[in-house]
Amino acid sequence: MPLPRLSVPTAVAVEVLKGLIQDGEKILSDYVRGPYNPPIVLMHTLTLSSWSRAGEDRVNALFEGPVVPPGGLLTPEGTGLKLGTLRDLLFGIDLPRPTLLPPPQAIPQLTSGTHKAQRQLLPLDIERVGLHPKLLEHCKDHYAEADYDEAILNAFKFVETEVRARAAARPEDIGTSLMSLAFSPSNPRLRISAVSAEQEGCLTLFRGAISLFKNPHSHRFVGIDNQRRAFELLTFASLLLHLLDECKDASTSPTVP
Repeated sequence: MPLPRLSVPTAVAVEVLKGLIQDGEKILSDYVRGPYNPPIVLMHTLTLSSWSRAGEDRVNALFEGPVVPPGGLLTPEGTGLKLGTLRDLLFGIDLPRPTLLPPPQAIPQLTSGTHKAQRQLLPLDIERVGLHPKLLEHCKDHYAEADYDEAILNAFKFVETEVRARAAARPEDIGTSLMSLAFSPSNPRLRISAVSAEQEGCLTLFRGAISLFKNPHSHRFVGIDNQRRAFELLTFASLLLHLLDECKDASTSPTVP
């Protein structure tokens, strides 16, 4: 199927596509190199999801019609941005092939060896990885100044505020009680899934986030001085906001036991 016409100069499109490919390769390279513990795997998964979401809009803006189907954590496999999609687009805009891409990065093979400390780490840049745009407005300055406690508090406080607004809850509905009101499997105001067990999982995710990450920062100085931990938590808050964007008014979809 032929591609839509470019809406930008070819050279601009090439630079954007190359940059996205290089970013995606770095994410995958970092994942393959390990270590393989749940927090790190979650961080890479969320980073890849953020890269995909941000990249979709950037790629589609290069053409006069959409070329990347919308993706999401709950959308079918094959949607969203993929490295293969980007490489196909580069070859599809009819450029001499030698100018398209530098040699692909060598991705190391999985081994049972220990994690190498000298591996190349991804820059922990919350704007570059494409966090939820509304979240950036509330935490990027504190993050840039290494005021990680305030950045994390603002991020999860904003999640709580957005849930309250979407659920049409009262100002006095706060914290975990608000999450139960919004995502209750039996009588939700916001539905992420028609499957009751998945709806309960959504409730557990949001309640846990507020209990574990928002409330401590509201009641005391936690004292987080680790940029990677702050990056992971802001990425998690971004995931919650993207999930909230995917939620539907519960009155429009029935529950499936």
